[in-house]
Amino acid sequence: MSLIHAEYLKISRRKLFPITLLVVALLMAMIGFISTVFGQFAPAEFGEIFIIDKPEAYAFGAQQAASFTWLPLVFTVAIFGSEFTTTVWATSLTRESSRLAQVGARLLIFTVAGWLAFIVGTAVFAAITWAAGAGTGAPPLSDWLGFLWRLGAVSFAWTALGLGAVAVMRSMVVALVATIGWSFVDSVVATFVDSYESISLTAASTGLFQGDLLGGPLASFVPGADLSTGHAAAIMAGWALFGFLLTWWGLQRRDA
Repeated sequence: MSLIHAEYLKISRRKLFPITLLVVALLMAMIGFISTVFGQFAPAEFGEIFIIDKPEAYAFGAQQAASFTWLPLVFTVAIFGSEFTTTVWATSLTRESSRLAQVGARLLIFTVAGWLAFIVGTAVFAAITWAAGAGTGAPPLSDWLGFLWRLGAVSFAWTALGLGAVAVMRSMVVALVATIGWSFVDSVVATFVDSYESISLTAASTGLFQGDLLGGPLASFVPGADLSTGHAAAIMAGWALFGFLLTWWGLQRRDA
């Protein structure tokens, strides 16, 4: 518990976390306005504007928040990566030599941080939809609970991948560029290559919100439309395991 508390203090005392939450809130407010409100009042010269009505809009908002896969990457790479630029990591090992405990504490705290950021984004979108969105109704409680575990699964997989990148590269900047760049390439390839879509982490991240939560015509707008919830979850579990093993291998090579 002391390691978990220490990681909590690291992230809670940095300006990175509240600033990131503010950025997420602003971005999701813009997306929410454009996708649920703007089309109702747009001038005729704009033509027909795509708009999402309630209650489907709430699921769309959760999916849009989950598409911000850079959130857990930024938290993980920025904070864990900074430890290798100083003696923090070496000092941590002198206090607790178990790498499993060290990695587990970071994986838990960074996953929760990314999950909370996703929830903030979803909540902002939902508030705009509720206040000014077209249509009526809202998802049942079971769907809201489904949004929560899905957002948590997305944060967990990308956090594990971020940890792996830092452990291997030992550079915050290089790891951040590599992971953000890879997420972009992964999303592009998954969009245009059907065979890759079945193993893509980006497709799985959005595919979790397909099916009953976001089916019909909206499903064709994002990669992962053909993935079942179970398939998407299995892909994410596989990538999370890969990230954990990569972290373990990277940290075994040298202590600092």
